Amino acid sequence: MPTVTSDDSGRPTKIEAKSGSTSLSTISYDYADAGKDTDRVRKRTTDGAATAYTTTAWAA
Repeated sequence: MPTVTSDDSGRPTKIEAKSGSTSLSTISYDYADAGKDTDRVRKRTTDGAATAYTTTAWAA
């Protein structure tokens, strides 16, 4: 079962799946935009590969 770490607002900041002490996969979420906390994920990192999200992605 994965381990979920949450921030003070209850949003997931890290999800990690392990087999014993070996990490199989880690996903982390960053909600900050230019240092300000937001209600949307601004960056997701999956096993070291980061994907950034910009405000134009929600402009539709």
